[in-house]
This record gives sequence, C-alpha cells and structure tokens, in this order.
Amino acid sequence: MSKGVNSAVLVVAVLGSLVFVNVLGWNLFSRLDLTEDQRFTLSAATRTMLDRLEDPVTIRAYFSEKMSPRFSNNRRYVRDILDEYYAASDGNVAYEFIDPVTEETQ
Repeated sequence: MSKGVNSAVLVVAVLGSLVFVNVLGWNLFSRLDLTEDQRFTLSAATRTMLDRLEDPVTIRAYFSEKMSPRFSNNRRYVRDILDEYYAASDGNVAYEFIDPVTEETQ
C-alpha cells in the first residue's frame, strides 16, 4: 500500500473511533457530583417528582445584574441546580434568568 492510502485509512479509523466514542458517550451520559457535601446530587424525592412531570415547567429566577458580588455565588448555585433539574427531567424543566431592573424599564 502507498503512504497516501495508509494515511487515509488512519484518518478514517480515527474519525470512526471518535464518532463511536461520541455516540457511546451520548447514550451513557451521567453526571458526577464531586462536591464535598454532595450539594448538586438530587434527592430521590426530587428525581421522582421530575420523572412524574406530565407537562413542561419553566422556572423564572430573578437576579439583578448589578447585584453585590458577595451574592453572585447564589446566582451561580441556582443556575447549577437548575441545570441538574433540566438534565434529570429529560428537558421537561426549563429555566430563565430575569433581571428585574431591566424588566421594570421595558
């Protein structure tokens, strides 16, 4: 075989392997909570409630963009836990963040 054919076969094999791993990863997706107190691990009751949702739910969180920096961790925590709800609900939970100051002026 020529060097060009060997290179082409190698590229196709690598791309095929990447696609295979990606498809496998998509089907075996899971989340791992490495926080010391497991703060992002949903309880069994929460998972049951999310599984039983019959209709989509949208959660609106109100946080000002001009919030004091010492409270910005709260915004991040809420976003992270809502991400967990979204992932556990198979997309039945959506959320949006609204700046109440901006909403007042519109």
